[in-house]
Amino acid sequence: MKDVSTKEGRTVLFVSHNLTAVKALCKTGLLLQKGQLLRRGSSQEVLDNYLSSGAVESGRWARHAGSGPGDGIRFEAVDLVDISGNVKGEFDFDEPIQIRIAALASRQFEDAHLAIRVTDQEGYAVFSTCNYDEAKQFIPLREGPIKYSIQLPVAFLSPGRYSLQIGAQTPRIRQYDLIDNEISFVIHDIGRYVDSIPDDRLGAVNPLIHWQPQ
Repeated sequence: MKDVSTKEGRTVLFVSHNLTAVKALCKTGLLLQKGQLLRRGSSQEVLDNYLSSGAVESGRWARHAGSGPGDGIRFEAVDLVDISGNVKGEFDFDEPIQIRIAALASRQFEDAHLAIRVTDQEGYAVFSTCNYDEAKQFIPLREGPIKYSIQLPVAFLSPGRYSLQIGAQTPRIRQYDLIDNEISFVIHDIGRYVDSIPDDRLGAVNPLIHWQPQ
């Protein structure tokens, strides 16, 4: 697409929640919300405004009645909850985070799966997880309601803003539904164990790894 716009002299309208792709492909950006133009400027200016406006920060996503795919698997709701079950979009560094997914299958699926990708505020993928990871094989999804609860590792993600991409698909065959970065959350720099000895360490994740003296 970049070749089309630069080498062929065409104007390309690129619509995406992938911030990395927007930054790489676009010089000018438009920020829209519910059909209204909120900001126009350089892609970096618009991205900064998009991230700071809180437009993508929410601990709950719910499908509008009658919308979305009717055949296959469709998501009904996604919640981010704390240890007390409260829905929220902001967490302390050492606070447990649980993702609750509610979906609906129109029939039984033997080779479909649900997946979550966590991306940082620049749009880079931090990690992905699927409902079959522990079993190492597809888990049949029965017709009717599907519910999953996913516990993120405590004190794992570095402070910052993160978004979720949640999909239902049969790999390389069909994608049934996709929630594309419509739910996000913030990790605050509170309770971070590395603050006891500031060392300017880098990385999107901060796993607490045991070092055994020998």
